[in-house]
Amino acid sequence: MVNLRRILDRGTLLQILVLTAAAVVVGAFGLWLGSCTGWLLPVAASAEAQAVDGLFRLELTLAAIVAGSVLALVLYMAIAFRRAGEDTSDGPNIQDNERLQQLWTLLPVVLVAFLTVYGYQVYRQLIVTTPLNFGHAHPLVAPEAQLSSGPAPIQIEVVAHQWGWTFFYPGHPAKSELHLPAGQQVNLTMRSEDVIHGFWIPAFRLKQDVIPGRTIPLNLRPLRVGRYVLECTQLCGLYHGAMRARVVVELPEDYERWLDSTPGASGR
Repeated sequence: MVNLRRILDRGTLLQILVLTAAAVVVGAFGLWLGSCTGWLLPVAASAEAQAVDGLFRLELTLAAIVAGSVLALVLYMAIAFRRAGEDTSDGPNIQDNERLQQLWTLLPVVLVAFLTVYGYQVYRQLIVTTPLNFGHAHPLVAPEAQLSSGPAPIQIEVVAHQWGWTFFYPGHPAKSELHLPAGQQVNLTMRSEDVIHGFWIPAFRLKQDVIPGRTIPLNLRPLRVGRYVLECTQLCGLYHGAMRARVVVELPEDYERWLDSTPGASGR
């Protein structure tokens, strides 16, 4: 009965309402910020990009909620426990609160553990290292699913050199643009003719070093039709900044039409 009266006390009830309203506002702000990442990131043009962006949105939402909660609590304490009038006496002599200490220790541990597990799951979706520990060799589609339905993966050889990119499609001459069919699995085999280069398409959220003397696999699944840019991310010489190539994701029929427009036996 005493506890009920305390809860129904006007001052205590007001504090509960204020804290509840603050929690709702902070939660809504975190969810809103997490859903408004479009202006922070390039367009997500591949299945891999969608997985990475999902992790980013989750982390941003949780970070906003934690930061907003701390700021709201500090503001509440500054107002609720401000000095009354000319009162200069000390406050209550509170030594410790074991339950509160356990709570603020346990919550971060649980939060970090959750993000670690979720982040590792996304990592496993994106990457399975090869025997040489190089390459993004794991698509977001299970191998058995690929075998049971859909076209075979597109095989493309990518050659990096100072200061450009060359692409080889089986049975076709070398090309200077990377064309990919939307919705189909693409298996890239990459190598460098001189120094280390970095294969990076921001819209795909995949970045892979191309190391001389190594054959580097990179599997991806483009989804969004459009034109993108492939950039080199490793300082590879004088014209490193100009080492770019156009990436075109198009409908499968347009891709086949483009591929057949320059037939030949120069492919590898």
